[in-house]
Amino acid sequence: MVLKKSFALAVFLMTFGSVFAGGVKGVLSSFSGEPLPYATIYIDQIQSGTTTNQSGFFEITLAPGVYDMVFQYMGYNTVTRRIQVGNGFLELNVVLKEKSVELKSATIYAGKEDPAYTLMRKAIAKAPFHLQELNWYTAQVYMKGSGRVIDAPFFIRKKLAKEGFDSTTAYISETVTNVRFERPNTYKQTVISTRTSGSNNNSAQNSFVFGSFYQPEIGGWISPLSPKAFSHYRFKYIESFVDRGYTINKIQVVPRSRGDNVVEGYLYLVENDWNIYRLNFVTYQEGIKIIIRGVSAPIEPKIWLPVTMKFDVTGSYFGVDFEYNYLATIGDYDIEINPELDFDIEVIDEKLDKELASQIEDLDKKLEKQEGKQTISEKKDAKVTRKQLKKLLQDYEEKVEEETDTKDVVRNYGFEIDSLANKKDSVYWAEVRSVPLDSNEIRGYQKLDSIMVADDEKEKADSTKESTFGPFDLIFGHTFKFSDTASLRISMPFSFNTVDGFMVGAKLRYRYTFNDSNMVQISGETHYGFSRTTLLGFGEAKYLYGNDLNKGAVSVSGGIMDVQINEDIPIAPLMNSLTTLFMQDNFMKLYQKEYVKFRWAKYYANNKFKADLSSEFARRTELQNTTDFTFIKYHNRGYTSNNPDNTEFGSTPSRYAYTSMFLLHARLEFQPWQKTIISNGEKKLLNNSSPMFWVDLKQAIFTENGGADFDKVSIGYQHYIKVNGANRLRVNAQGGASFTAADNFIDYNHFMGNESPFVSANPANEFRMLAYYGHSTANQYASVLVNYEFRKLALTQLFFVRMTGLKENLFANYLYTDYDNFNYAEFGYSIDNIFRVLRVEVVTNTLGDPFSNWAIRFGVSTSLSLSFSE
Repeated sequence: MVLKKSFALAVFLMTFGSVFAGGVKGVLSSFSGEPLPYATIYIDQIQSGTTTNQSGFFEITLAPGVYDMVFQYMGYNTVTRRIQVGNGFLELNVVLKEKSVELKSATIYAGKEDPAYTLMRKAIAKAPFHLQELNWYTAQVYMKGSGRVIDAPFFIRKKLAKEGFDSTTAYISETVTNVRFERPNTYKQTVISTRTSGSNNNSAQNSFVFGSFYQPEIGGWISPLSPKAFSHYRFKYIESFVDRGYTINKIQVVPRSRGDNVVEGYLYLVENDWNIYRLNFVTYQEGIKIIIRGVSAPIEPKIWLPVTMKFDVTGSYFGVDFEYNYLATIGDYDIEINPELDFDIEVIDEKLDKELASQIEDLDKKLEKQEGKQTISEKKDAKVTRKQLKKLLQDYEEKVEEETDTKDVVRNYGFEIDSLANKKDSVYWAEVRSVPLDSNEIRGYQKLDSIMVADDEKEKADSTKESTFGPFDLIFGHTFKFSDTASLRISMPFSFNTVDGFMVGAKLRYRYTFNDSNMVQISGETHYGFSRTTLLGFGEAKYLYGNDLNKGAVSVSGGIMDVQINEDIPIAPLMNSLTTLFMQDNFMKLYQKEYVKFRWAKYYANNKFKADLSSEFARRTELQNTTDFTFIKYHNRGYTSNNPDNTEFGSTPSRYAYTSMFLLHARLEFQPWQKTIISNGEKKLLNNSSPMFWVDLKQAIFTENGGADFDKVSIGYQHYIKVNGANRLRVNAQGGASFTAADNFIDYNHFMGNESPFVSANPANEFRMLAYYGHSTANQYASVLVNYEFRKLALTQLFFVRMTGLKENLFANYLYTDYDNFNYAEFGYSIDNIFRVLRVEVVTNTLGDPFSNWAIRFGVSTSLSLSFSE
């Protein structure tokens, strides 16, 4: 997961087929004889190139002909050599001279800013232009990924050594891919060949292969060319130099706060056009260090595209020190320039050239009065201010969205693997590989391929054996797959509560998928309570139809089962078992329900709107504790009644035994700004791209043994928001009222309280110290739960702490009920992502004297939260 987030970048490479037998190879070195590793070599005639390996060696296959080869290495003068390639390999050793830097005169007076700022303002203004300047391009990419374990705990090292691995053995994968981009957001990858050491040579999809630092954010990092860049970075002008007739500005990028979400290093920009010439950055992702190097080249005089990218990743995860390197180049470009943006445009920095900017803007206003609103194509070869360019590009992007109907589609992505992609032999790879393997990679192929052969033979032998069904499969569940369309899952849940005692159950779920992806699901559960000596169970038949964006479901269910009074399940059965048996805290409160329920739910408008309707007939029965068994008994302490105390209803409330009712329930959800992605023609939701608003209506009619009819309504809002690319805000708010109040405690409005030491993964889903049922109400209520995750707060002010992946959160939760004008608030602080999986909270509330009540809570890391997944 970390690697996937860390490499959301544009990485491409060119390779040529095995029909060519000639080329050029050699060593790139400095005047002192030191090899120059991972230097960029670009060939004008084929608009492609390669890099040297860690020993400065390069080799590229070329058809016979004359080529201009450009050799580049940071800090050295660029060298161009014209060569003639025949049928064999030409050996060419090149020496680069270290650049003698003479800085441009850039005197900075008191109160004046560094000249880098005006350069960056112009480049930032031009960045959206570069994202739109091509209608499409195609290219061929060669990518090599290579990783190895540097050090590990003893038991891991011992296991690796037993299998023949050590720190000199690299895991390696190579892929040749044809890529295509179509403006504004359509991408396609076709893998034509792939090889991975020690595996079945399948190639994984890289969703981020088309990323760009012209985008405001890439892979979670704030780009130095983002409109928000000045809030995250400082810039320093270093030098300017000329390369192949282009003036290049070298700018140092300094984060205002080092760590995740920002980069640091050097950005090279082409004067006037403000293309990226080169970048050399360092960044971090949860303590993992990533070095990013990229070089671009002019495919057309004013169109610069990446030709090489390299990522060096080092870090430690659960005590395992590792390194992983991606090396990629791109070539064989074919492009179509967007004719509406095929012109020069000069950006004026109004902060520096105030008078000129004022004249340009005054002229623009006069033209708008005479001719109407100006378009960007009417600014051909003109001078524009940054403000003007921003508005022109925004108007243009809105026009593109309207014309192509892509407003709600973030990315349209296609990926496929050629049927012969993993059939290429070592001869093929030797010819297409533009960067020679190093000794660790060669050893990795040899060792891992031999192990793969042994594993394949073992797999064939095991395939003749019947699969076994072990005892742990009963506890954690096991799925039997009968075919591609039919499966059966079986599990035997085990739990304990004070009403039923120890409970053993069985759960079954059968699924059958039709050709149109519609599905029938039949499920059921039964369990036996040894203390209550009662067998309970229920079943459900469900039909699911439609795609992911407009899916629907129809179901009928029924049975006799135990249900928590708060049917939102404030405490999970397993957690209740632990607190009951080991802490003598029986928090779960139950009643028995005999019911039949019909339900229909459907999404509309690409998941922006959901309707959920149900009708249910239920008979509810009050339950009492039947056991006081516990593993640990505490003096002067016993189990609490299964009838919870409540300030509004009274102590140990009766729930009107054997009441029957008919319930109508409607819930409507609205996500107005829901975004989607398209993957291989199938639309999918982009999580957390819109807040969710909802309204919930319930109407109950009692039919047996009393109980007043009631109707009530509740509304809510929840959202997960990224703030400045680093901080994260979670909000969950709701409120409700009753037209006719319920007089049965089961039908009160209950809240997600908590009295146990443990909390859920979702930090904005429950209160931390509120009694589970103490303040449930039949009257009006309102609640707000807010959690804010800081990039830097207290401990995380320290860089080395942030590098461990540690997060700090502040949270505040509030509840108001109309009964007795009850106001409750709690405030807390948490350290999150401890060892990447744990969370510890300290919380206090407003009950009693200030800060007299406080508690410590434990949970899993919020990064594991499902409800607010990123």
